[in-house]
Amino acid sequence: MNLRASILLVAFGSLMFAQDPTTVPLWPSGAPGALGNDDSDKPTLTIYLPFEKPEKVTGVVVCPGGGYGMLADNHEGRQVANWLNSLGIAAFVLK
Repeated sequence: MNLRASILLVAFGSLMFAQDPTTVPLWPSGAPGALGNDDSDKPTLTIYLPFEKPEKVTGVVVCPGGGYGMLADNHEGRQVANWLNSLGIAAFVLK
């Protein structure tokens, strides 16, 4: 198996260890000091829980890089959360 196939297998395999994520707004009535109503003006927390949850599970807050104009939420958010779920760790991705 070549390196590319191995990476794809790990990436897609980690999806089997996670439930569907849930996104919740941090301020349902609007963030304090927000200057607009665009999606980027609405902070959220996306919750990624592993399928098998022991009674006590570790959780990690994931803060993807980027800035106000662009957020690296796929490769520094969702993919990291899926990897953490494959280890049995809950992940909370901040936007």
